[in-house]
Amino acid sequence: MISQILAVTMMNLRSMPDRIGSSLVIVIGTAGVVGVLLSVLAMTNGLADMITNTGSGERVLVLREGATFEGASFIPLNETQLVLTTPGIARSAEGKPRASVEVVTSVNQHRRRDNSTVGVAVRGVDETGLQIRPDISLVAGRMFQPGLREVIVGDLASQEFKGLEVGDQLTMRNLDWDVVGTFTSGDSLESGIITHATTMMAAFEQTNANSVVVVLEDGVTVDAFEASLTDNTTLLMDVIDEERYYERAAGNLSDLMFVVTNVVAAIMAAGALFGALNTMYTAVSARGV
Repeated sequence: MISQILAVTMMNLRSMPDRIGSSLVIVIGTAGVVGVLLSVLAMTNGLADMITNTGSGERVLVLREGATFEGASFIPLNETQLVLTTPGIARSAEGKPRASVEVVTSVNQHRRRDNSTVGVAVRGVDETGLQIRPDISLVAGRMFQPGLREVIVGDLASQEFKGLEVGDQLTMRNLDWDVVGTFTSGDSLESGIITHATTMMAAFEQTNANSVVVVLEDGVTVDAFEASLTDNTTLLMDVIDEERYYERAAGNLSDLMFVVTNVVAAIMAAGALFGALNTMYTAVSARGV
């Protein structure tokens, strides 16, 4: 028995130089599948964390009833004014409501690394919209001025896309907009562009906002504010706090990427398996000869 074990062991050891290439193919193929799976999962988790970190517990979003994201929500401007007068909204030292009427869209820009065209989020806010987001901080240039076609660009977007540095111009709806500043925020807003909402709606000939972002008074719950809003407006609105809104968005993204990642990994794993089987079959056939 021992002699047979030694004989088989020696035979395998002597054939190792002949099997180095085929073995490396199997190892590299398997490592490639694992590496791709881990990298995609890491990217997905990182993106989901960034989206989740965008939300703040003190801010809530007012959307058209049934809209699951801002882009699908349309609120007439006269209704947004009614939202701003709803009881329960916190007030600034000047007595103004701490709320921002906002619009969202996207503009196509070219990536630096491969020149591919990708949509970049553009958010229109008013002066209060910046005040209720204290994490937004300019790192270059200046703030945009209301009434002028000017934008500030997130630092991540400026690094990833061409034509988004201070002094550049970008085109939105066949109009040129000046990039006057770069900002950081530590969340997903840093991957987009911000401008003045009223200027943006006038340039786009738009009469609807997408959302109203509100800071509630201490002690006022989301449900209580939604009840007051229902009594104060003619349209049906949904109210959701930012943390839940962005958690839902991150969850939808994670679910989608989970499916895509596993499909890609399954295809690559099948390819690696068939490659390994083919290599092993070839090795066994060579021994038979």
